[in-house]
Formats: sequence, C-alpha cells, structure tokens
Amino acid sequence: MKEITITADMVLKKLKCLNTNKSAGPDGIHPRIFQEVKHEIVDALCIIFNESMIRHEIPADWKNVYIAVVHKKGSKSSVSNYRPISLTCVIRKMLESMICDMLWNILR
Repeated sequence: MKEITITADMVLKKLKCLNTNKSAGPDGIHPRIFQEVKHEIVDALCIIFNESMIRHEIPADWKNVYIAVVHKKGSKSSVSNYRPISLTCVIRKMLESMICDMLWNILR
C-alpha cells in the first residue's frame, strides 16, 4: 500500500466543511475557531498530519476523550434512558476523516 500523504488542499477542504455547531473536544478548541483561522493554520496542520503519518502515531492529547451522558427520553431516574456521547479533538476527527476518504478512494 502506498504511503498516506496529506495535502494542504485536503486539509483546507476539511476545515471548510467543519460543523461549527458541534462542541469543542477535550482540547477546548471549538470548531468555529478552526473555521475562522483556516487559511492561517492549513500549512501547520498539514505538517503535523504528515509527521503523524510518517511516525505512525498521533499526539497524546488527541487520544483524550470526554464522555458526556445525555438524556434520551422517558424517566430521568432510569439509567437505560441515557446514552453516552464521546467528544474528541476536532483535529483528530479531521485526520481520521481524511484517512477514511483516502482508503475509500483506494478501495473503489
């Protein structure tokens, strides 16, 4: 399999598609911030993503996850009426999405 290389165009495309209505992850950086400064950070993110691919590891901070419990419906006293939601870093989700896109292109 060929090596995965992330381009600035790929990063910019993902930054433009960020849902700014989502919550910030454990790093505390809201997607709206990434959306506002996308042109200033695209090259730096591209370098970070490619280094992660070369080293086959991601920064330790990206591995942190917040688990929030959200009430679905029914009685609030019943545990079965709640569901967990995991909040991960926006940057990590972007990298995962780009890798997934590349794998889909390879498998087609």
